[in-house]
Amino acid sequence: RATITLGTPFDGAVKAAVLLATGQGAPLPRGKLLPVVATMPGLYDLLPHSRCVDQGDTGRRLTPDDVAAFAGHDQLATTMKELATATFEDRAALAATPLPGHRAVIGVQQPTMSALTLRDGLPTGQYYTFAAGPDGDLERERDTGLLIRRPGLGDGTVPHTSAEPHNGQRPMPLAQQHGALARSPETITIVQDEILYGLVPGSPKPRLGVGDIGLVLPDIVTPGLPWSATITGVAPHEARCQITDAQTDQPVDHPILHRRHGQVMIISTLPAPGVYRVEVTGGGTSPVSQLVLAHDHPDPT
Repeated sequence: RATITLGTPFDGAVKAAVLLATGQGAPLPRGKLLPVVATMPGLYDLLPHSRCVDQGDTGRRLTPDDVAAFAGHDQLATTMKELATATFEDRAALAATPLPGHRAVIGVQQPTMSALTLRDGLPTGQYYTFAAGPDGDLERERDTGLLIRRPGLGDGTVPHTSAEPHNGQRPMPLAQQHGALARSPETITIVQDEILYGLVPGSPKPRLGVGDIGLVLPDIVTPGLPWSATITGVAPHEARCQITDAQTDQPVDHPILHRRHGQVMIISTLPAPGVYRVEVTGGGTSPVSQLVLAHDHPDPT
């Protein structure tokens, strides 16, 4: 019903182009890294797709020919151009594919390579970015007509605009680096809240009254000794419980729901070894049931 993305580079990352060309940007030896990453399709999927190439008076997108120029010899250049061509074609198709119930969490306020310049075919990452106006053209100084360059602040890897969802919804910003974004306490809280309470726009809101019943039972109990179970989602007066013999369907107990230590519970004692069904009804939902084994030994083999 929903998709949550954490710092996802929808329009790629300039850092990937620099890594592909020079080996800079990863905690690994450059000499050993370059021959490996040059043929990794996954890295090409991260190449920037925005107008990030600074040509002085204008900005443009990276092209397959630009990527081919990263190579040190012609044979590798052909491979790199083919991989770049494939990923740019795929990117256009993916951009048109909507994500259901999309919620985006992005890292912000971290200096991030957001543009690049090319010299002798090799890219240099720049920590600034361009901005597009309402007409889609890059913004310029009113008096001079020069391109406006703003600080590139993202998550240290993914530029801010690259992580923004294509559906136009404003993302949830966190001042965090890309590598730590997914495990930060704030992100975990956001994801938990979305899972528990998030709804697809237009879907019905949850009831403010009785909720859905939950049942927590022990797996095994001892016949003749009292045991307890926890009921969630209802108050004691809003539900009832029945315990039946699973083989005969005969009722053996109707324990009363009561509140104890802040929880709604039942206490029951089963008469003999066997398998019993505990069923809780109430709250306008279907009965919730679970099996419990009564055995003379707590841990039967």
